[in-house]
Amino acid sequence: MKLLITFFIFIFTHSAYSTSIKVNDTTAEKGQTIQVPVYADITESFVYLDTSNLFRIEFNFNALMLDFKDVVLKGESIITDSEINTGTILNSDNYRNSTFFVEFTQEIDNESGILFYLEFEVLAGPDTLANITPYSFILRNVEIVTEFQEGFVNIPEPVTETDKSYIGNFYPNPLHREARAEIRFTQPTRIKLSTYNLNGSDKLSEFCNADCIEKHFRLTDEAGIEYKGDELLMDGKYTLQLRNDFSTLAAGVYLLIIETDYKVLSQRFVVIK
Repeated sequence: MKLLITFFIFIFTHSAYSTSIKVNDTTAEKGQTIQVPVYADITESFVYLDTSNLFRIEFNFNALMLDFKDVVLKGESIITDSEINTGTILNSDNYRNSTFFVEFTQEIDNESGILFYLEFEVLAGPDTLANITPYSFILRNVEIVTEFQEGFVNIPEPVTETDKSYIGNFYPNPLHREARAEIRFTQPTRIKLSTYNLNGSDKLSEFCNADCIEKHFRLTDEAGIEYKGDELLMDGKYTLQLRNDFSTLAAGVYLLIIETDYKVLSQRFVVIK
């Protein structure tokens, strides 16, 4: 009888739109770091177990325009447990349809207000709007019936796709120890370089980020002058040398992302042993 009552309560609390999660619209400029609040209105009590009570919220977002950094907790946040797990799944076929998730175990029965904040860096992409769309709310791998509302980041003065900057193919590719690719910038810019290890068709785990130039790359201009990656680079052609010294890059497929002040460049390369 106790088991049947527990099962009834569980079904009852997940049978109507008693919970809502939403993200409001905001405005930001490229290069800006923003913290977007996620609102929740939870008018139900969940059935908890003595062991695992893992909540998971999944979001779609435009990764061409937004770089998801972390979850931020403030004094007004419902979530106070700092042990939050996050992850990003970039869609290499369509960055505008990428996803990320937030996981936590704190009990949130009948709470209403700001759940937490999402921190993003606004990238120099071509779009005027970037969506942040909650679409799944899960407790212990069971979907909670929820009403979702997406938010948009309005980004004024968009950059058009007519720019002729590019990164060429790496040669040789596949590579073992070394490969080179030509890059052209059409206007002065600073760059941010990231490398991702592709473990599946659209699932990428970050391999290195801010220190990629120092770890695996050598950037030189046509005169042979070497750059560390944090300088203002003038327009012109550059050579990017990929170095796999001591085979520190494991065999696999990688995606290189170069964010400029006005465009996002990408190129794939394969490492073999």
